[in-house]
Amino acid sequence: DLHKRHRPWLHTGHMLSLDHPDPGFSALGVFSAERDRALLFLLQRQPRSQQVPLPLRIAHLKGEMQVSAPLLDPAMHRGASVQPEWLSEAGMNCSAEFLAGHGLTLPIIAPMRGVLVQILPA
Repeated sequence: DLHKRHRPWLHTGHMLSLDHPDPGFSALGVFSAERDRALLFLLQRQPRSQQVPLPLRIAHLKGEMQVSAPLLDPAMHRGASVQPEWLSEAGMNCSAEFLAGHGLTLPIIAPMRGVLVQILPA
């Protein structure tokens, strides 16, 4: 279902690996050619190098965005006292400039676990 919804732009988009200072963290995404939407996969390959994860700056979008996690594993909320607003059912609205400058607050992700992030026009 998720692939069917995004298929029109996924096959014409651009795949990018995003930089992050944590060597045990990876972020890979597909961005639409129009730069108005993206699907990102965030993976914590190894234990975090710092207690609180640093934000992920996403500089490849434009416009007002709605950030959410469409396939969230309920286990993401276990053991973490606070998780970012965008992990809630409602998601989070912000500008592309915010994502590029301040970055996306990352959730606490256990090693060898990941989360899919959906960024769509607000």
